[in-house]
Amino acid sequence: MGDQSYQGWPNRMGQPPFAFPRFDFSRPPPPIQTQRHHLVPPQFFHPRPLGQPHTFSRKEGENSNVDNVWVQQWLIKRNKPEQTTQKRETEPRVKISEVKMRVHKLEEVVNELESLKSSEGSSQRIASLKNEASEITEFLKASQSQMVLLVKNRAKKRNLEKLRRQKRRAEMEKLILDRQAKHRQIDAWLQQQQEQVEKAKREEEMRKQADAVLCEVRQKQSFGKGFLQVLESLKKLRLLRAQAAADKKLFPTEEENERFNTMIGKLDDLWQMQLSEYGKEEQTLRVMLEEEKVNHQEKQQPSSFERNLKLWLMVLFGKEKGCVSDFEYFHQNVNGLVSIRQCWDQFVVPRENILASSIPVGWVVPSKPSSDDWKELLGDLEKQ
Repeated sequence: MGDQSYQGWPNRMGQPPFAFPRFDFSRPPPPIQTQRHHLVPPQFFHPRPLGQPHTFSRKEGENSNVDNVWVQQWLIKRNKPEQTTQKRETEPRVKISEVKMRVHKLEEVVNELESLKSSEGSSQRIASLKNEASEITEFLKASQSQMVLLVKNRAKKRNLEKLRRQKRRAEMEKLILDRQAKHRQIDAWLQQQQEQVEKAKREEEMRKQADAVLCEVRQKQSFGKGFLQVLESLKKLRLLRAQAAADKKLFPTEEENERFNTMIGKLDDLWQMQLSEYGKEEQTLRVMLEEEKVNHQEKQQPSSFERNLKLWLMVLFGKEKGCVSDFEYFHQNVNGLVSIRQCWDQFVVPRENILASSIPVGWVVPSKPSSDDWKELLGDLEKQ
Protein backbone atom coordinates (compact mmCIF):
# COMPACT_ATOMS: atom_id res chain seq x y z
CA MET A 1 0.00 0.00 0.00
CA GLY A 2 2.81 2.38 0.80
CA ASP A 3 4.46 1.97 -2.62
CA GLN A 4 1.26 2.30 -4.64
CA SER A 5 0.33 5.62 -6.28
CA TYR A 6 -3.17 6.66 -7.25
CA GLN A 7 -4.04 8.64 -10.33
CA GLY A 8 -6.54 11.44 -9.85
CA TRP A 9 -5.48 12.07 -6.25
CA PRO A 10 -5.66 15.88 -6.30
CA ASN A 11 -4.30 16.68 -2.85
CA ARG A 12 -3.56 15.20 0.50
CA MET A 13 -6.77 16.28 2.29
CA GLY A 14 -8.27 12.79 2.41
CA GLN A 15 -10.30 13.00 -0.85
CA PRO A 16 -11.30 9.71 -2.57
CA PRO A 17 -9.23 8.61 -5.56
CA PHE A 18 -11.89 9.48 -8.17
CA ALA A 19 -11.92 12.18 -10.84
CA PHE A 20 -15.36 13.76 -11.50
CA PRO A 21 -16.06 16.24 -14.31
CA ARG A 22 -17.01 19.75 -13.20
CA PHE A 23 -20.63 20.93 -13.70
CA ASP A 24 -21.26 23.52 -16.41
CA PHE A 25 -23.70 25.97 -14.79
CA SER A 26 -24.03 28.04 -17.95
CA ARG A 27 -26.29 25.36 -19.48
CA PRO A 28 -29.75 24.21 -18.33
CA PRO A 29 -30.01 20.95 -16.39
CA PRO A 30 -30.95 17.71 -18.21
CA PRO A 31 -34.63 16.68 -18.46
CA ILE A 32 -36.18 14.79 -15.60
CA GLN A 33 -37.55 11.37 -16.65
CA THR A 34 -39.46 9.00 -14.43
CA GLN A 35 -38.42 5.88 -16.32
CA ARG A 36 -34.67 5.56 -16.42
CA HIS A 37 -34.28 2.06 -17.81
CA HIS A 38 -32.45 3.37 -20.82
CA LEU A 39 -29.81 4.99 -18.72
CA VAL A 40 -26.56 3.20 -18.35
CA PRO A 41 -25.44 2.82 -14.74
CA PRO A 42 -22.37 4.82 -13.89
CA GLN A 43 -19.07 3.13 -14.16
CA PHE A 44 -18.04 3.77 -10.60
CA PHE A 45 -20.55 1.16 -9.40
CA HIS A 46 -18.51 -1.55 -11.15
CA PRO A 47 -15.54 -2.88 -9.31
CA ARG A 48 -12.28 -1.61 -10.71
CA PRO A 49 -8.76 -2.00 -9.60
CA LEU A 50 -7.56 0.49 -7.11
CA GLY A 51 -4.83 1.80 -9.33
CA GLN A 52 -7.20 2.98 -12.14
CA PRO A 53 -9.24 6.21 -11.84
CA HIS A 54 -12.96 6.43 -12.65
CA THR A 55 -13.75 8.93 -15.46
CA PHE A 56 -16.91 9.95 -17.30
CA SER A 57 -16.66 10.69 -20.97
CA ARG A 58 -19.34 11.99 -23.28
CA LYS A 59 -18.99 13.68 -26.63
CA GLU A 60 -19.65 17.39 -26.97
CA GLY A 61 -22.01 16.90 -29.91
CA GLU A 62 -24.22 14.59 -27.92
CA ASN A 63 -24.33 17.06 -25.02
CA SER A 64 -25.41 19.92 -27.26
CA ASN A 65 -28.09 17.83 -28.97
CA VAL A 66 -29.54 16.66 -25.66
CA ASP A 67 -29.53 20.19 -24.30
CA ASN A 68 -31.28 21.57 -27.36
CA VAL A 69 -33.95 18.89 -27.22
CA TRP A 70 -34.52 19.56 -23.54
CA VAL A 71 -34.80 23.31 -24.07
CA GLN A 72 -37.31 22.83 -26.90
CA GLN A 73 -39.45 20.51 -24.78
CA TRP A 74 -39.30 22.90 -21.83
CA LEU A 75 -40.41 25.81 -23.99
CA ILE A 76 -43.30 23.80 -25.42
CA LYS A 77 -44.46 22.89 -21.92
CA ARG A 78 -44.30 26.49 -20.82
CA ASN A 79 -46.17 27.59 -23.96
CA LYS A 80 -43.79 30.45 -24.34
CA PRO A 81 -42.44 31.03 -27.78
CA GLU A 82 -38.99 32.31 -28.22
CA GLN A 83 -38.81 35.98 -27.59
CA THR A 84 -37.75 37.90 -30.59
CA THR A 85 -36.65 41.44 -30.09
CA GLN A 86 -38.61 43.66 -32.38
CA LYS A 87 -37.54 47.17 -32.85
CA ARG A 88 -40.35 49.52 -32.13
CA GLU A 89 -40.82 52.08 -34.75
CA THR A 90 -40.85 55.34 -32.88
CA GLU A 91 -42.64 58.19 -34.45
CA PRO A 92 -40.69 61.42 -34.68
CA ARG A 93 -41.51 63.81 -31.89
CA VAL A 94 -43.29 66.97 -32.89
CA LYS A 95 -42.82 70.29 -31.13
CA ILE A 96 -45.43 73.00 -30.80
CA SER A 97 -42.98 75.62 -32.01
CA GLU A 98 -42.34 73.61 -35.17
CA VAL A 99 -46.07 73.24 -35.84
CA LYS A 100 -46.57 76.96 -35.25
CA MET A 101 -43.77 77.73 -37.69
CA ARG A 102 -45.32 75.40 -40.29
CA VAL A 103 -48.72 77.05 -39.85
CA HIS A 104 -47.21 80.50 -40.37
CA LYS A 105 -45.35 79.20 -43.39
CA LEU A 106 -48.58 77.72 -44.79
CA GLU A 107 -50.32 81.06 -44.28
CA GLU A 108 -47.54 82.83 -46.16
CA VAL A 109 -47.73 80.28 -48.97
CA VAL A 110 -51.52 80.69 -49.26
CA ASN A 111 -51.20 84.47 -49.35
CA GLU A 112 -48.52 84.26 -52.02
CA LEU A 113 -50.66 81.86 -54.06
CA GLU A 114 -53.59 84.26 -53.90
CA SER A 115 -51.37 87.14 -54.98
CA LEU A 116 -49.92 85.10 -57.86
CA LYS A 117 -53.40 83.98 -58.89
CA SER A 118 -54.63 87.57 -59.04
CA SER A 119 -51.53 88.74 -60.90
CA GLU A 120 -51.30 85.65 -63.15
CA GLY A 121 -47.77 84.70 -62.10
CA SER A 122 -45.58 81.89 -63.41
CA SER A 123 -47.04 78.41 -63.30
CA GLN A 124 -43.76 76.92 -62.09
CA ARG A 125 -43.77 79.08 -58.98
CA ILE A 126 -47.43 78.25 -58.35
CA ALA A 127 -46.72 74.53 -58.66
CA SER A 128 -43.80 74.72 -56.22
CA LEU A 129 -45.93 76.64 -53.75
CA LYS A 130 -48.73 74.09 -54.06
CA ASN A 131 -46.27 71.26 -53.43
CA GLU A 132 -44.95 73.07 -50.39
CA ALA A 133 -48.49 73.67 -49.10
CA SER A 134 -49.40 70.00 -49.63
CA GLU A 135 -46.27 68.90 -47.74
CA ILE A 136 -47.14 71.18 -44.84
CA THR A 137 -50.75 69.95 -44.74
CA GLU A 138 -49.60 66.31 -44.80
CA PHE A 139 -47.21 67.03 -41.96
CA LEU A 140 -49.98 68.71 -39.97
CA LYS A 141 -52.38 65.82 -40.57
CA ALA A 142 -49.74 63.27 -39.57
CA SER A 143 -48.87 65.14 -36.39
CA GLN A 144 -52.47 65.94 -35.41
CA SER A 145 -52.73 63.23 -32.74
CA GLN A 146 -49.41 64.21 -31.22
CA MET A 147 -50.41 67.85 -31.28
CA VAL A 148 -53.69 67.11 -29.48
CA LEU A 149 -51.77 65.21 -26.81
CA LEU A 150 -49.17 67.98 -26.52
CA VAL A 151 -51.84 70.66 -26.22
CA LYS A 152 -53.67 68.64 -23.55
CA ASN A 153 -50.46 68.15 -21.60
CA ARG A 154 -49.58 71.82 -21.97
CA ALA A 155 -53.06 72.87 -20.79
CA LYS A 156 -52.85 70.43 -17.88
CA LYS A 157 -49.44 71.78 -16.93
CA ARG A 158 -50.66 75.37 -17.11
CA ASN A 159 -53.70 74.53 -14.99
CA LEU A 160 -51.46 72.91 -12.40
CA GLU A 161 -49.18 75.95 -12.40
CA LYS A 162 -52.22 78.21 -12.08
CA LEU A 163 -53.49 76.17 -9.13
CA ARG A 164 -50.04 76.33 -7.53
CA ARG A 165 -49.92 80.10 -7.99
CA GLN A 166 -53.42 80.48 -6.55
CA LYS A 167 -52.51 78.28 -3.61
CA ARG A 168 -49.28 80.20 -3.06
CA ARG A 169 -51.16 83.52 -3.33
CA ALA A 170 -53.79 82.29 -0.84
CA GLU A 171 -51.03 81.21 1.54
CA MET A 172 -49.34 84.60 1.21
CA GLU A 173 -52.62 86.44 1.81
CA LYS A 174 -53.32 84.26 4.84
CA LEU A 175 -49.80 84.91 6.10
CA ILE A 176 -50.27 88.67 5.63
CA LEU A 177 -53.64 88.59 7.41
CA ASP A 178 -52.18 86.57 10.28
CA ARG A 179 -49.27 88.99 10.49
CA GLN A 180 -51.61 91.97 10.54
CA ALA A 181 -53.74 90.32 13.23
CA LYS A 182 -50.61 89.67 15.31
CA HIS A 183 -49.50 93.27 14.79
CA ARG A 184 -52.91 94.48 15.96
CA GLN A 185 -52.72 92.25 19.02
CA ILE A 186 -49.21 93.48 19.78
CA ASP A 187 -50.26 97.11 19.34
CA ALA A 188 -53.28 96.60 21.59
CA TRP A 189 -51.10 94.90 24.20
CA LEU A 190 -48.51 97.69 24.01
CA GLN A 191 -51.23 100.33 24.29
CA GLN A 192 -52.70 98.52 27.29
CA GLN A 193 -49.29 98.32 28.93
CA GLN A 194 -48.66 101.99 28.21
CA GLU A 195 -52.03 102.92 29.71
CA GLN A 196 -51.24 100.88 32.80
CA VAL A 197 -47.87 102.59 33.16
CA GLU A 198 -49.46 106.02 32.70
CA LYS A 199 -52.17 105.13 35.21
CA ALA A 200 -49.55 104.05 37.73
CA LYS A 201 -47.64 107.28 37.14
CA ARG A 202 -50.79 109.35 37.61
CA GLU A 203 -51.64 107.53 40.82
CA GLU A 204 -48.10 108.06 42.08
CA GLU A 205 -48.28 111.76 41.27
CA MET A 206 -51.68 112.04 42.96
CA ARG A 207 -50.32 110.26 46.01
CA LYS A 208 -47.32 112.59 46.15
CA GLN A 209 -49.58 115.61 45.82
CA ALA A 210 -51.85 114.27 48.55
CA ASP A 211 -48.86 113.62 50.79
CA ALA A 212 -47.56 117.13 50.13
CA VAL A 213 -50.95 118.66 50.96
CA LEU A 214 -51.51 116.51 54.06
CA CYS A 215 -47.95 116.80 55.29
CA GLU A 216 -48.61 119.98 57.31
CA VAL A 217 -51.77 118.56 58.89
CA ARG A 218 -49.98 115.34 59.79
CA GLN A 219 -47.13 117.28 61.36
CA LYS A 220 -49.64 119.19 63.52
CA GLN A 221 -51.33 115.92 64.51
CA SER A 222 -48.01 114.32 65.42
CA PHE A 223 -47.06 117.41 67.48
CA GLY A 224 -50.40 117.32 69.34
CA LYS A 225 -50.09 113.60 70.06
CA GLY A 226 -46.57 114.15 71.33
CA PHE A 227 -47.78 116.90 73.68
CA LEU A 228 -50.51 114.60 75.02
CA GLN A 229 -47.86 111.95 75.70
CA VAL A 230 -45.87 114.60 77.59
CA LEU A 231 -48.94 115.37 79.73
CA GLU A 232 -49.37 111.65 80.49
CA SER A 233 -45.71 111.45 81.43
CA LEU A 234 -46.14 114.44 83.78
CA LYS A 235 -49.11 112.70 85.46
CA LYS A 236 -47.04 109.55 86.02
CA LEU A 237 -44.08 111.59 87.28
CA ARG A 238 -46.27 113.47 89.82
CA LEU A 239 -47.75 110.20 90.98
CA LEU A 240 -44.27 108.69 91.51
CA ARG A 241 -43.08 111.79 93.39
CA ALA A 242 -46.20 111.76 95.57
CA GLN A 243 -45.52 108.12 96.47
CA ALA A 244 -41.85 108.91 97.26
CA ALA A 245 -42.93 111.86 99.47
CA ALA A 246 -45.51 109.69 101.23
CA ASP A 247 -42.75 107.22 102.07
CA LYS A 248 -40.94 110.13 103.72
CA LYS A 249 -44.22 111.13 105.36
CA LEU A 250 -44.45 114.31 103.30
CA PHE A 251 -47.90 114.86 101.75
CA PRO A 252 -48.89 117.62 99.21
CA THR A 253 -51.78 119.88 100.01
CA GLU A 254 -55.16 119.57 98.30
CA GLU A 255 -54.70 122.98 96.67
CA GLU A 256 -51.56 121.81 94.95
CA ASN A 257 -53.23 118.63 93.74
CA GLU A 258 -56.27 120.50 92.50
CA ARG A 259 -54.15 123.12 90.77
CA PHE A 260 -52.08 120.44 89.01
CA ASN A 261 -55.08 118.41 87.92
CA THR A 262 -56.89 121.53 86.67
CA MET A 263 -53.90 122.66 84.60
CA ILE A 264 -53.31 119.20 83.13
CA GLY A 265 -57.03 118.80 82.35
CA LYS A 266 -57.22 122.12 80.53
CA LEU A 267 -54.14 121.33 78.45
CA ASP A 268 -55.51 117.86 77.68
CA ASP A 269 -58.87 119.25 76.57
CA LEU A 270 -57.18 121.91 74.47
CA TRP A 271 -55.01 119.45 72.57
CA GLN A 272 -57.86 116.97 72.15
CA MET A 273 -59.92 119.74 70.58
CA GLN A 274 -57.00 120.70 68.34
CA LEU A 275 -56.52 117.08 67.25
CA SER A 276 -60.21 116.79 66.35
CA GLU A 277 -59.92 119.94 64.24
CA TYR A 278 -56.81 118.56 62.57
CA GLY A 279 -58.74 115.34 61.81
CA LYS A 280 -61.60 117.29 60.26
CA GLU A 281 -59.12 119.29 58.20
CA GLU A 282 -57.45 116.05 57.01
CA GLN A 283 -60.81 114.54 56.09
CA THR A 284 -61.76 117.69 54.14
CA LEU A 285 -58.47 117.61 52.24
CA ARG A 286 -58.90 113.91 51.42
CA VAL A 287 -62.40 114.57 50.05
CA MET A 288 -61.04 117.40 47.93
CA LEU A 289 -58.25 115.15 46.60
CA GLU A 290 -60.72 112.38 45.75
CA GLU A 291 -62.93 114.84 43.89
CA GLU A 292 -59.91 116.12 41.99
CA LYS A 293 -58.92 112.56 41.12
CA VAL A 294 -62.43 111.78 39.85
CA ASN A 295 -62.46 114.96 37.78
CA HIS A 296 -59.08 114.08 36.31
CA GLN A 297 -60.31 110.60 35.38
CA GLU A 298 -63.43 112.08 33.80
CA LYS A 299 -61.24 114.42 31.79
CA GLN A 300 -59.05 111.51 30.68
CA GLN A 301 -62.02 109.31 29.72
CA PRO A 302 -63.17 111.39 26.71
CA SER A 303 -59.65 111.30 25.30
CA SER A 304 -59.61 107.49 25.42
CA PHE A 305 -63.10 107.42 23.91
CA GLU A 306 -62.00 109.71 21.10
CA ARG A 307 -58.92 107.56 20.54
CA ASN A 308 -61.05 104.42 20.25
CA LEU A 309 -63.48 106.23 17.94
CA LYS A 310 -60.62 107.35 15.71
CA LEU A 311 -59.32 103.78 15.64
CA TRP A 312 -62.72 102.42 14.57
CA LEU A 313 -63.05 105.09 11.87
CA MET A 314 -59.61 104.22 10.55
CA VAL A 315 -60.50 100.50 10.47
CA LEU A 316 -63.80 101.15 8.67
CA PHE A 317 -62.84 103.95 6.26
CA GLY A 318 -59.05 103.85 6.15
CA LYS A 319 -56.61 106.55 7.08
CA GLU A 320 -57.85 110.11 7.08
CA LYS A 321 -56.75 112.23 4.18
CA GLY A 322 -56.05 115.84 4.74
CA CYS A 323 -59.18 117.47 3.34
CA VAL A 324 -59.29 121.12 2.43
CA SER A 325 -62.36 123.24 3.01
CA ASP A 326 -64.28 124.57 0.02
CA PHE A 327 -63.17 128.12 0.66
CA GLU A 328 -59.48 127.20 0.77
CA TYR A 329 -59.88 124.78 -2.16
CA PHE A 330 -61.36 127.42 -4.45
CA HIS A 331 -58.69 129.87 -3.43
CA GLN A 332 -56.06 127.30 -4.31
CA ASN A 333 -57.74 126.20 -7.57
CA VAL A 334 -59.39 129.15 -9.31
CA ASN A 335 -59.88 127.28 -12.59
CA GLY A 336 -61.94 124.65 -10.80
CA LEU A 337 -64.09 127.36 -9.24
CA VAL A 338 -64.70 129.00 -12.64
CA SER A 339 -65.58 125.72 -14.36
CA ILE A 340 -68.03 124.73 -11.61
CA ARG A 341 -69.64 128.16 -11.65
CA GLN A 342 -70.03 128.01 -15.44
CA CYS A 343 -71.69 124.60 -15.18
CA TRP A 344 -74.19 126.02 -12.72
CA ASP A 345 -74.75 129.29 -14.57
CA GLN A 346 -75.93 127.54 -17.71
CA PHE A 347 -79.04 126.45 -15.82
CA VAL A 348 -79.97 129.97 -14.75
CA VAL A 349 -83.46 130.95 -16.02
CA PRO A 350 -85.66 134.01 -15.45
CA ARG A 351 -87.71 134.21 -12.29
CA GLU A 352 -90.98 133.94 -14.29
CA ASN A 353 -90.16 130.42 -15.46
CA ILE A 354 -92.62 127.88 -14.04
CA LEU A 355 -90.07 125.10 -13.55
CA ALA A 356 -87.51 127.40 -11.96
CA SER A 357 -86.23 126.75 -8.45
CA SER A 358 -84.60 128.96 -5.88
CA ILE A 359 -80.88 129.52 -5.73
CA PRO A 360 -79.14 127.09 -3.35
CA VAL A 361 -78.42 128.26 0.15
CA GLY A 362 -74.98 129.78 0.45
CA TRP A 363 -74.69 130.57 -3.24
CA VAL A 364 -72.82 133.82 -3.84
CA VAL A 365 -75.16 136.21 -5.68
CA PRO A 366 -73.74 139.38 -7.27
CA SER A 367 -74.52 142.35 -5.10
CA LYS A 368 -76.61 145.26 -6.38
CA PRO A 369 -74.78 148.36 -7.61
CA SER A 370 -74.04 150.74 -4.79
CA SER A 371 -74.67 153.84 -6.93
CA ASP A 372 -76.07 154.95 -10.30
CA ASP A 373 -72.59 155.62 -11.64
CA TRP A 374 -71.51 152.11 -10.75
CA LYS A 375 -74.71 150.75 -12.37
CA GLU A 376 -74.01 152.61 -15.60
CA LEU A 377 -70.44 151.35 -15.58
CA LEU A 378 -71.62 147.76 -15.12
CA GLY A 379 -74.07 148.21 -17.99
CA ASP A 380 -71.31 149.49 -20.25
CA LEU A 381 -69.16 146.47 -19.31
CA GLU A 382 -72.00 144.05 -20.10
CA LYS A 383 -72.55 145.71 -23.49
CA GLN A 384 -68.89 145.36 -24.28
